[in-house]
Amino acid sequence: MDPTRFDNLVRSLVATGSRRQALAVALAGVGSLIGVGGASAACEPDIEIECGPQCCSTLNEQCCKNKICCLQGRCSGTKKKPLCCPVDQTPCAGGCCAVEETCCQNKKCCPPRQACSGTKKKPLCCPVDQEACAGKCCPVETSCCHGKICCQKGRCSGTEKNPACCPLDQEPCNGGCCAQGKVCSPPDPQGRQGACCDPGLETPCGGGCCNEARANCCRFKNPDGSAGGFYCCTQSLKCCSTGGNQCCR
Repeated sequence: MDPTRFDNLVRSLVATGSRRQALAVALAGVGSLIGVGGASAACEPDIEIECGPQCCSTLNEQCCKNKICCLQGRCSGTKKKPLCCPVDQTPCAGGCCAVEETCCQNKKCCPPRQACSGTKKKPLCCPVDQEACAGKCCPVETSCCHGKICCQKGRCSGTEKNPACCPLDQEPCNGGCCAQGKVCSPPDPQGRQGACCDPGLETPCGGGCCNEARANCCRFKNPDGSAGGFYCCTQSLKCCSTGGNQCCR
Protein backbone atom coordinates (compact mmCIF):
# COMPACT_ATOMS: atom_id res chain seq x y z
CA MET A 1 0.00 0.00 0.00
CA ASP A 2 1.24 3.50 -0.76
CA PRO A 3 2.43 5.09 2.52
CA THR A 4 0.37 8.24 2.00
CA ARG A 5 -2.82 6.27 1.29
CA PHE A 6 -2.09 4.01 4.27
CA ASP A 7 -1.77 7.02 6.57
CA ASN A 8 -4.97 8.63 5.21
CA LEU A 9 -6.92 5.39 5.60
CA VAL A 10 -5.92 4.95 9.25
CA ARG A 11 -6.70 8.61 10.01
CA SER A 12 -10.13 8.25 8.36
CA LEU A 13 -10.99 5.15 10.39
CA VAL A 14 -9.95 6.80 13.64
CA ALA A 15 -11.95 9.94 12.81
CA THR A 16 -15.11 7.90 12.20
CA GLY A 17 -14.77 5.95 15.43
CA SER A 18 -13.61 2.70 13.81
CA ARG A 19 -10.65 2.33 16.18
CA ARG A 20 -10.67 -1.47 16.13
CA GLN A 21 -10.58 -1.52 12.33
CA ALA A 22 -7.91 1.20 12.36
CA LEU A 23 -5.73 -0.95 14.59
CA ALA A 24 -6.21 -3.95 12.30
CA VAL A 25 -5.31 -1.86 9.28
CA ALA A 26 -2.26 -0.43 11.00
CA LEU A 27 -0.96 -3.86 12.04
CA ALA A 28 -1.62 -5.33 8.60
CA GLY A 29 0.01 -2.37 6.90
CA VAL A 30 3.28 -2.39 8.84
CA GLY A 31 4.58 -5.26 6.75
CA SER A 32 3.65 -3.44 3.57
CA LEU A 33 5.50 -0.30 4.59
CA ILE A 34 8.70 -2.17 5.45
CA GLY A 35 8.43 -4.73 2.64
CA VAL A 36 11.48 -6.58 1.43
CA GLY A 37 13.83 -4.32 -0.54
CA GLY A 38 11.28 -1.46 -0.32
CA ALA A 39 9.22 -2.93 -3.18
CA SER A 40 5.59 -1.83 -3.45
CA ALA A 41 3.29 -4.30 -1.71
CA ALA A 42 0.22 -6.04 -3.13
CA CYS A 43 -3.22 -4.98 -1.91
CA GLU A 44 -4.28 -6.28 1.49
CA PRO A 45 -6.99 -8.90 0.72
CA ASP A 46 -9.28 -8.06 3.65
CA ILE A 47 -9.22 -4.29 3.45
CA GLU A 48 -8.32 -3.40 -0.13
CA ILE A 49 -9.16 -4.17 -3.75
CA GLU A 50 -6.91 -3.78 -6.76
CA CYS A 51 -7.65 -0.83 -9.03
CA GLY A 52 -5.21 -0.37 -11.87
CA PRO A 53 -1.84 0.52 -10.35
CA GLN A 54 -3.26 1.24 -6.89
CA CYS A 55 -5.36 -0.21 -4.08
CA CYS A 56 -8.78 1.02 -2.95
CA SER A 57 -10.15 0.65 0.57
CA THR A 58 -13.05 -1.80 0.77
CA LEU A 59 -14.54 0.22 3.61
CA ASN A 60 -15.57 3.35 1.75
CA GLU A 61 -14.10 3.32 -1.75
CA GLN A 62 -14.80 1.77 -5.13
CA CYS A 63 -12.60 1.21 -8.16
CA CYS A 64 -13.76 3.69 -10.80
CA LYS A 65 -13.37 2.56 -14.42
CA ASN A 66 -10.60 0.21 -13.24
CA LYS A 67 -8.26 3.20 -12.90
CA ILE A 68 -8.83 5.40 -9.85
CA CYS A 69 -10.29 5.10 -6.36
CA CYS A 70 -13.46 7.06 -5.56
CA LEU A 71 -15.69 7.17 -2.52
CA GLN A 72 -18.52 4.70 -2.99
CA GLY A 73 -21.22 6.01 -5.32
CA ARG A 74 -19.04 8.89 -6.57
CA CYS A 75 -17.62 7.32 -9.75
CA SER A 76 -18.26 9.07 -13.05
CA GLY A 77 -16.38 10.06 -16.20
CA THR A 78 -15.34 7.61 -18.93
CA LYS A 79 -12.95 4.67 -19.22
CA LYS A 80 -10.34 7.01 -20.67
CA LYS A 81 -11.00 9.82 -18.21
CA PRO A 82 -12.50 8.53 -14.96
CA LEU A 83 -13.80 11.11 -12.52
CA CYS A 84 -14.73 11.20 -8.84
CA CYS A 85 -17.70 13.48 -8.05
CA PRO A 86 -17.69 15.52 -4.81
CA VAL A 87 -19.91 14.22 -2.00
CA ASP A 88 -22.53 16.93 -2.61
CA GLN A 89 -22.77 16.24 -6.36
CA THR A 90 -24.46 13.33 -8.15
CA PRO A 91 -22.66 11.33 -10.85
CA CYS A 92 -24.57 11.62 -14.13
CA ALA A 93 -23.79 10.83 -17.77
CA GLY A 94 -20.05 10.93 -17.28
CA GLY A 95 -20.13 14.17 -15.33
CA CYS A 96 -21.36 15.50 -11.99
CA CYS A 97 -24.66 17.31 -11.40
CA ALA A 98 -24.27 20.58 -9.52
CA VAL A 99 -25.42 20.93 -5.91
CA GLU A 100 -29.22 20.39 -5.61
CA GLU A 101 -29.49 19.18 -9.20
CA THR A 102 -30.84 15.69 -9.91
CA CYS A 103 -29.71 13.16 -12.49
CA CYS A 104 -32.55 12.44 -14.93
CA GLN A 105 -32.62 9.02 -16.59
CA ASN A 106 -28.87 8.89 -16.01
CA LYS A 107 -28.52 11.18 -19.04
CA LYS A 108 -28.87 14.83 -17.98
CA CYS A 109 -28.97 17.03 -14.90
CA CYS A 110 -32.23 18.74 -13.95
CA PRO A 111 -32.04 22.09 -12.12
CA PRO A 112 -33.39 22.36 -8.56
CA ARG A 113 -37.18 21.87 -8.19
CA GLN A 114 -37.51 20.60 -11.76
CA ALA A 115 -38.94 17.07 -11.88
CA CYS A 116 -37.39 14.43 -14.11
CA SER A 117 -39.56 12.97 -16.87
CA GLY A 118 -39.14 11.73 -20.43
CA THR A 119 -37.47 8.43 -21.32
CA LYS A 120 -33.98 6.96 -21.14
CA LYS A 121 -33.47 7.96 -24.77
CA LYS A 122 -35.00 11.41 -24.36
CA PRO A 123 -34.86 12.65 -20.75
CA LEU A 124 -36.89 15.72 -19.93
CA CYS A 125 -36.74 18.26 -17.11
CA CYS A 126 -40.20 19.69 -16.30
CA PRO A 127 -40.53 23.41 -15.55
CA VAL A 128 -40.83 24.31 -11.87
CA ASP A 129 -44.65 24.69 -12.03
CA GLN A 130 -45.27 21.46 -13.95
CA GLU A 131 -45.54 17.88 -12.64
CA ALA A 132 -43.80 14.91 -14.23
CA CYS A 133 -46.26 12.32 -15.54
CA ALA A 134 -45.72 9.22 -17.67
CA GLY A 135 -42.78 10.61 -19.60
CA LYS A 136 -44.18 14.09 -20.06
CA CYS A 137 -44.96 17.22 -18.04
CA CYS A 138 -48.49 18.17 -16.97
CA PRO A 139 -49.39 21.75 -17.96
CA VAL A 140 -50.04 24.39 -15.30
CA GLU A 141 -53.32 23.91 -13.38
CA THR A 142 -53.26 20.16 -14.04
CA SER A 143 -51.87 17.23 -12.05
CA CYS A 144 -50.79 13.66 -12.76
CA CYS A 145 -53.64 11.17 -12.36
CA HIS A 146 -52.61 7.68 -11.22
CA GLY A 147 -49.17 8.29 -12.72
CA LYS A 148 -50.50 8.04 -16.28
CA ILE A 149 -52.52 11.04 -17.53
CA CYS A 150 -52.83 14.76 -16.79
CA CYS A 151 -56.17 16.01 -15.42
CA GLN A 152 -57.41 19.37 -14.22
CA LYS A 153 -56.54 19.59 -10.53
CA GLY A 154 -59.13 17.80 -8.41
CA ARG A 155 -60.60 15.99 -11.43
CA CYS A 156 -58.69 12.70 -11.26
CA SER A 157 -60.79 9.53 -11.11
CA GLY A 158 -60.73 5.99 -12.46
CA THR A 159 -58.15 3.46 -11.31
CA GLU A 160 -54.43 2.88 -11.66
CA LYS A 161 -55.13 0.61 -14.65
CA ASN A 162 -57.77 2.86 -16.17
CA PRO A 163 -57.34 6.49 -15.06
CA ALA A 164 -59.96 9.03 -16.05
CA CYS A 165 -60.55 12.78 -15.82
CA CYS A 166 -63.95 14.06 -14.70
CA PRO A 167 -65.45 17.15 -16.39
CA LEU A 168 -65.25 20.39 -14.40
CA ASP A 169 -68.98 20.20 -13.55
CA GLN A 170 -68.76 16.60 -12.28
CA GLU A 171 -67.17 15.52 -9.01
CA PRO A 172 -64.85 12.48 -8.95
CA CYS A 173 -66.26 9.68 -6.82
CA ASN A 174 -65.31 6.04 -6.31
CA GLY A 175 -63.52 5.77 -9.66
CA GLY A 176 -66.32 7.47 -11.54
CA CYS A 177 -67.83 10.93 -11.91
CA CYS A 178 -70.98 12.14 -10.18
CA ALA A 179 -73.67 13.51 -12.48
CA GLN A 180 -73.89 17.29 -12.70
CA GLY A 181 -75.26 18.76 -9.47
CA LYS A 182 -74.55 15.71 -7.29
CA VAL A 183 -71.88 15.54 -4.59
CA CYS A 184 -69.66 12.65 -3.60
CA SER A 185 -69.91 10.86 -0.28
CA PRO A 186 -66.27 9.77 0.14
CA PRO A 187 -65.52 6.08 0.68
CA ASP A 188 -65.82 4.77 4.22
CA PRO A 189 -62.70 2.96 5.47
CA GLN A 190 -65.05 0.51 7.18
CA GLY A 191 -66.42 -0.80 3.90
CA ARG A 192 -68.75 1.41 1.85
CA GLN A 193 -67.21 2.36 -1.46
CA GLY A 194 -68.60 5.87 -1.95
CA ALA A 195 -71.73 7.24 -3.59
CA CYS A 196 -73.06 10.29 -5.40
CA CYS A 197 -75.74 12.11 -3.39
CA ASP A 198 -78.37 14.63 -4.43
CA PRO A 199 -77.71 17.62 -2.14
CA GLY A 200 -81.38 18.65 -2.24
CA LEU A 201 -82.68 15.26 -1.14
CA GLU A 202 -79.81 13.42 0.48
CA THR A 203 -77.00 13.93 3.00
CA PRO A 204 -73.56 12.41 2.28
CA CYS A 205 -72.74 9.91 5.01
CA GLY A 206 -69.56 7.85 5.10
CA GLY A 207 -69.66 6.46 1.60
CA GLY A 208 -73.45 6.41 1.38
CA CYS A 209 -76.38 8.84 1.30
CA CYS A 210 -79.04 9.51 3.96
CA ASN A 211 -82.38 10.44 2.35
CA GLU A 212 -84.41 13.35 3.63
CA ALA A 213 -86.49 11.03 5.81
CA ARG A 214 -83.32 9.83 7.51
CA ALA A 215 -81.25 12.96 7.24
CA ASN A 216 -78.96 12.66 10.27
CA CYS A 217 -75.61 11.04 9.52
CA CYS A 218 -74.22 9.14 12.54
CA ARG A 219 -71.17 7.06 13.29
CA PHE A 220 -71.07 4.35 15.92
CA LYS A 221 -68.17 3.35 18.13
CA ASN A 222 -66.58 -0.06 18.22
CA PRO A 223 -66.38 -1.95 21.54
CA ASP A 224 -62.78 -0.82 21.93
CA GLY A 225 -63.83 2.82 21.60
CA SER A 226 -62.49 3.34 18.10
CA ALA A 227 -64.62 4.90 15.36
CA GLY A 228 -66.86 2.45 13.53
CA GLY A 229 -69.12 2.63 10.50
CA PHE A 230 -71.74 5.21 9.52
CA TYR A 231 -75.53 4.98 9.71
CA CYS A 232 -78.54 7.27 9.24
CA CYS A 233 -81.19 8.44 11.70
CA THR A 234 -84.47 10.21 11.01
CA GLN A 235 -84.66 13.96 11.53
CA SER A 236 -86.63 13.50 14.77
CA LEU A 237 -83.91 11.35 16.30
CA LYS A 238 -80.25 11.90 17.09
CA CYS A 239 -77.15 9.74 17.17
CA CYS A 240 -76.65 7.71 20.33
CA SER A 241 -73.38 7.97 22.21
CA THR A 242 -73.77 4.55 23.82
CA GLY A 243 -72.35 2.67 20.86
CA GLY A 244 -73.89 0.57 18.12
CA ASN A 245 -75.96 1.87 15.22
CA GLN A 246 -78.82 3.17 17.35
CA CYS A 247 -80.82 6.36 17.15
CA CYS A 248 -81.97 8.18 20.31
CA ARG A 249 -84.63 10.72 21.09
